[in-house]
Amino acid sequence: MEKNKSAVPSGGTDIERNTRIYNELREVPSNALKPITDGRLKGKSDINTQWRIKRLTELFGPQGFGWRYELLEERIERADEYNAAAFVKINLFVKHPDTGEWSAAIPGTGGNVFKRMENSGKVYVDDDCFKKALSDAIGTAARGLGLAADVYFDNDVSKYSGQKDGHTGRSQEGKTASKGTGAAKAKPAMRPGSPFWYPSVARAASLPDDAKAIRERIEAKYSITDEDFALLMRQAGKETEPARRR
Repeated sequence: MEKNKSAVPSGGTDIERNTRIYNELREVPSNALKPITDGRLKGKSDINTQWRIKRLTELFGPQGFGWRYELLEERIERADEYNAAAFVKINLFVKHPDTGEWSAAIPGTGGNVFKRMENSGKVYVDDDCFKKALSDAIGTAARGLGLAADVYFDNDVSKYSGQKDGHTGRSQEGKTASKGTGAAKAKPAMRPGSPFWYPSVARAASLPDDAKAIRERIEAKYSITDEDFALLMRQAGKETEPARRR
């Protein structure tokens, strides 16, 4: 008869057992990080996709045997004739390294630009958009296990405040903008076709937050109308309640 397996290994405190996988995956070596030098995420770090796969394989086993994913959806969202993005939804499954028990489904959503109108007036088309969106979705799902947590933790506490003080967004940004000027600096408008529209759609799709929390994140840095926010949420696969009633 097969032995009864616990979801976590015995020994150690509850915290040690519960964070065992998280702590195994949290650190990222410098050679797996690439600085982002332009765009909305300038100053952040891009995490190497193959490193993510390597760490999942090291801890859980080869893909298909120790970890696997189920593809749920691939779709293209078009903002207009010249701008569109690709999105992928998956469920990730991992086998516990101590007990051999398979996890429940771990959801992940990823996105990437499919085509966009560039400043030169030419339309750029990425034929690898679904592959990149899939890699993003795997990373998003594995993030819940702690993969690259140290990088994400640093980004989350500073992305909207501009300061690594643990405070979020709006109040800190307001202080910075008004310092020495007597008035808050006008925020750029978040609208379809702007350079930060699709990154924001992808970000919203990957967040577990509700519509109110997502809007607060956006408005910490940008201005956005009700109509454009509803469109952004639809493209992220997270319609707001008012959008459903229309």
